[in-house]
Amino acid sequence: MRQGRTEFPAIVLKQHEDDGSLDMIVFFEAEDMIWEQRVLPRTDAQPGHSYTFVDPVEQDGEWQEFRCLFMQLMRDINELKVDIKTDLGYLDSRLDVLRTQTFGDFEQPEKSLMEYLNDFDKRLSKLERRK
Repeated sequence: MRQGRTEFPAIVLKQHEDDGSLDMIVFFEAEDMIWEQRVLPRTDAQPGHSYTFVDPVEQDGEWQEFRCLFMQLMRDINELKVDIKTDLGYLDSRLDVLRTQTFGDFEQPEKSLMEYLNDFDKRLSKLERRK
């Protein structure tokens, strides 16, 4: 109890699945807060140092409209993630096909094909100068 009050707002950080307890930051005053670990729900056996759920606040139509827009945005983002993963899988398979077509049974060389062609061209130029 602080200053005659027994209920305080809190932010939940984690819920433990084994016993349903919560880790939370409890706000007593503007600059007076504390981190509590494994706080159990309020029961007849646990009346003090416990938590209770807050009843949800009634929301107006504008809030519901905003919520619907947000939920649509989340669905669109998830669809984009699936599309991107599908596209990346397709590109990976195309790259594998191109590697097979380019190198066949041979391992991919360390340098690019153009670097090897450039080296070959330099060697040919040297041979032509010697003649």
